[in-house]
Amino acid sequence: MGYIRRLIDRGEDFQVANPLSASTGMVRIMSVHKSKGLEFPIVILANCAKGFNLADSNRPVVLHTALGCGMQVVDRQKLRRYPTLSWAAVRRKEREDTLSEEIRLLYVAMTRARETLILNISLKNPEKKLWNLSALLDGQQPVDPGIVLGMNSWSDWLLAALLRHPDFAEVRRRFALETEVRAESFALFAEWAGGEASSKEETETEVLAEVNPVLTAQIARQCGWRYPWRERTVIPAKLAVTDIVRREEEAEGSIFLPLPAFTQEKGFSAAERGSIFHRALQFADYAAGRLDPAAELLWLEEARYLTHEEAQTIPLTAFSRFFRSELMERILASPRVLREYRFFDTVPASRAGYEGEDEILIQGVADCVFEEDGAGVLLDYKTDHTGASELLRRYSSQLSLYRRALAPLFPKGIRECLIYSVYEGKTVPVPEEK
Repeated sequence: MGYIRRLIDRGEDFQVANPLSASTGMVRIMSVHKSKGLEFPIVILANCAKGFNLADSNRPVVLHTALGCGMQVVDRQKLRRYPTLSWAAVRRKEREDTLSEEIRLLYVAMTRARETLILNISLKNPEKKLWNLSALLDGQQPVDPGIVLGMNSWSDWLLAALLRHPDFAEVRRRFALETEVRAESFALFAEWAGGEASSKEETETEVLAEVNPVLTAQIARQCGWRYPWRERTVIPAKLAVTDIVRREEEAEGSIFLPLPAFTQEKGFSAAERGSIFHRALQFADYAAGRLDPAAELLWLEEARYLTHEEAQTIPLTAFSRFFRSELMERILASPRVLREYRFFDTVPASRAGYEGEDEILIQGVADCVFEEDGAGVLLDYKTDHTGASELLRRYSSQLSLYRRALAPLFPKGIRECLIYSVYEGKTVPVPEEK
């Protein structure tokens, strides 16, 4: 719009674009495909050393319109692939077709020039390449077709032909190539763009500079710098209480591992049975359960808190024993009962097994917390088939973190911390950490 406004302000009209023509002395850059049918006075064929794209012929499954499909054999035990006769045949035919197309493209590219053709060949290790190509030549004989199929770029084809050209003598002399010369009808000018090789003594000469004390001190200061809050980069922002307990067990070398699946009966695992029992106590009506535990368990199933299979895993004896215990009487008498209570708290990194005193956010779920005389009672259900001493060893550290996090909920803090062993039907007091 700005261009149109300027034309209106100046009273000018749109200019007609001048089409490009060969007489304008321009340089045109195009692909070989687009150059078909065109001619130019001078043609520069760049990047002749670029390798052919043979990715299709190197795949585990190769396809050809005439030969069909060829696949490699996969040994899953040894994790290896092996070629098959069909795969090798299709792969060879696919490679031949690709190289045939490359030969046609090279012919098109080299025949676009009317006066001068410039070939650009860049090699990382020209001496090795030229020696290898020279070894493939057999006197005055044409290059074997099998050798041509084994080459991987236009430069390989071009150099194999040009090595025996009379005007290529300078290159043969430079690399001491003993190749027979053939008579050719076209003139060739070969220009070597690489530098002269230096002697071994020159390349290995060491020049020692004077030591700059200011620069040395600056480098030492920068390389020796240490991030002042490095500890914060290696500690997590949040942890579950069970993660902290697991780290403590690993540090003490007393990791509690569940039994392997093949040693357990079919159906729900021990961990799953424990989760089912916790869910039943989370949604059960404690008052109704104390009157008729069996009816309450049936109601949990009818209300779809438990499936029929899950309800069958809960022993009615253990379920009834909890509802008719003295502990249940205390819960029912409490003015405030929290079940499956989720909480957050912060602890020093050192308490979670990390370096430093930066705070880490922890989260957990308390099975049951109820109030008595302004103080809280923390209750944790455990379905482990083990005794009281082992329960204390496994869960005292976990419950101490629970006690610390839940203390602000009650005016008098957490007065008592208990483990209820479903297996034994007993309440185990957890002593407070000092």
